[in-house]
Amino acid sequence: FNSNILNISTSSQLFEDTLYRNGFYPTISIATHFRQNCKSSCIDNILTNKIENVVLSGVIEERLGEHAPIFTFTSAETPRNTEPQKHVRYYDYSSSKLKSFVTELEVKVNQLTPSTQFDEFTACFYQ
Repeated sequence: FNSNILNISTSSQLFEDTLYRNGFYPTISIATHFRQNCKSSCIDNILTNKIENVVLSGVIEERLGEHAPIFTFTSAETPRNTEPQKHVRYYDYSSSKLKSFVTELEVKVNQLTPSTQFDEFTACFYQ
């Protein structure tokens, strides 16, 4: 959004107030953007609507250009399923099944007639 939340200006305050009113909270509150001959700013952020789940957030000192990498670790609980679910799919690749498939395929291929009409050609795919 390029709104510097370290700057106490009307537009930055309006941006931050809008976040809070909608239940979002920035997890970074220190400078993340450093440009030569300019004041450091906090324009890179991670927003959360569950601030109580934030375990750790911060800014990594090793910068990539003018921006410092940022991170947030959260604790997210997932519901545990008490019953183990096991999905097993079995395929029968026996010789008799394969022979039956090949025979059926040969019959259907032999029933096809060459066509120069595109509609007739594609009709076999809709059967």
